[in-house]
Amino acid sequence: MSHRLRWVAAALAATIVFAAGLTTALPNAQATSPAPAVGAQFHATWSAYTDAQRTAMLDKLQAAGVKWVRIDVGWASFQEAGPGTYSQWYVDLVDRVVDQARARGINVLLMLWMTPGWANGGAGTTVPPANVSDYAKAAGWAAAHFKGRVAAWEVWNEPNLSGYWKGTVAQYVALLKAAYPAIKAGDPSAQVVLGGPSENDTNWLSAAYGAGMAGSFDVMATHPYMGMADAPPETPDDGSIWTISHVSAVHDLMIRYGDGSKPIWFTEFGWSSHANWAGIENWNLGVTLQQQGDYFVRTIKYVQANYPYVTNLFWYESRNNTSGNVQLDNYGLMANDLTPKPAYDAIKGYLTGSSGAPTPTTTTPSSTSTSTTTRSPTTTTSSTSTRTTTSTTTPTTTSAPPPTTTSAAPSGNLLGNGSFDNGLAAWGSWQGTLSLASDGKDGANAAKVTLAKGVGFSIYRWPRPVTLTTAGVSYHAGGWIRSDTPGRRVCLYIREWTPANAVVAMPSACVTTTQGWQAFPTVSYTTAQSGDSLEAFVMQPIGAVAGDSFEVDGLTLTQ
Repeated sequence: MSHRLRWVAAALAATIVFAAGLTTALPNAQATSPAPAVGAQFHATWSAYTDAQRTAMLDKLQAAGVKWVRIDVGWASFQEAGPGTYSQWYVDLVDRVVDQARARGINVLLMLWMTPGWANGGAGTTVPPANVSDYAKAAGWAAAHFKGRVAAWEVWNEPNLSGYWKGTVAQYVALLKAAYPAIKAGDPSAQVVLGGPSENDTNWLSAAYGAGMAGSFDVMATHPYMGMADAPPETPDDGSIWTISHVSAVHDLMIRYGDGSKPIWFTEFGWSSHANWAGIENWNLGVTLQQQGDYFVRTIKYVQANYPYVTNLFWYESRNNTSGNVQLDNYGLMANDLTPKPAYDAIKGYLTGSSGAPTPTTTTPSSTSTSTTTRSPTTTTSSTSTRTTTSTTTPTTTSAPPPTTTSAAPSGNLLGNGSFDNGLAAWGSWQGTLSLASDGKDGANAAKVTLAKGVGFSIYRWPRPVTLTTAGVSYHAGGWIRSDTPGRRVCLYIREWTPANAVVAMPSACVTTTQGWQAFPTVSYTTAQSGDSLEAFVMQPIGAVAGDSFEVDGLTLTQ
């Protein structure tokens, strides 16, 4: 995170390929996507922790219902002496913490960074290695050593900031491209996470895509701290990188480069709880103790309702620090002595259903504009420069096929052949192949969709069943799903498009598959405006592997 990692001691939804655009709040939807998984940053390798505190921290995170921890680990600590050896004391430390987390049912994301002196001529831990293969070998060794215990590996921290990466975008992409196959060789089941840039930095990500990073990560990551640091999570996107809501532009960028089916994780986000003072800078603004917890819970709800492709959220951080910097020291869910703060009680209440859920708060941020924001120094060295960023990133869309000029019938099943008794006429698939199955739930036939490529695939009706909407009309989608692979998440969607093929809204209902037929929960949606088109489709958004398939039958879209 920008200006947080200072004192280091050591898995929705793609849009179909002809689709793109911005998903927005769905106040009329009666079914939503699953809530994102919740994690927390845990600086377990720092010398500021005792072994007893490490154990106590994991106990408290488990009690709060937290399912992930992000632990920063140092390449420079793993390989202090040179490329051929590993520091046993450090390996043992990380082993203990990882095993303790796993014993409590907590998944582990390890973030590997910091260059050892032998790899770059002693230029400093934030300077890239002279040979990216040295990092790749260490990452591959680590993935093999922790195979089956570490669920995901994040390749560096905030490489868009010179305080963490004193190299170019191209140098980072070279590191990522070298690390990806090495980590997969060490543990094929581990997910490789892009080193999360500070904020939703679409400018840096666009440059990284231009340098060839596509295909070298499984999970996109960002650190969407608010530019106006006391602004609530629902602050609208103003085109800058300084809001959570700008993640829609990140997703649009991913779609442009064929990565729309990959999930996005917020591997850091949070608010610092402290009093403000006269003339305080934007980046130093604090929130109250109660607001900190309220904003955490509201972020989960906001992401679930609006950005189903954001599947994991990692709060920064688990406990307060004692550096003397009031802003950096107070992001914790707990005080430095591990006494729970109201934010801890709030998230525990929300995740476990216990008492202590937060009382909603109302905040008027100190400014209503974040399009130009000056942030505090973002260094782990002696640099004291500030950074001013002005962003004019505009969400982009890709072209969709031209809308059909025929209108759907005003009543009945607007999908027509939703039971596939007339074969597969008017149905298509994104990243999958279609075939007829003879064991349908509703009638003789069902449609079978088999993954052809990627990690997500769908079946959709084309032409769109509603080609000219009227604002305020309610539609309802339903149907049946069956998968031969239990445990997959498959979703039914309604999506409203503008004539320019931008997404207005995309409510959904998801099921976790069994081997039998299951009914989708009904998806209900009221059109936002007139003159748009409407579609319904079924998709397994992420997590598909070769051989995955599902069957659908009895699909309906009605008024």
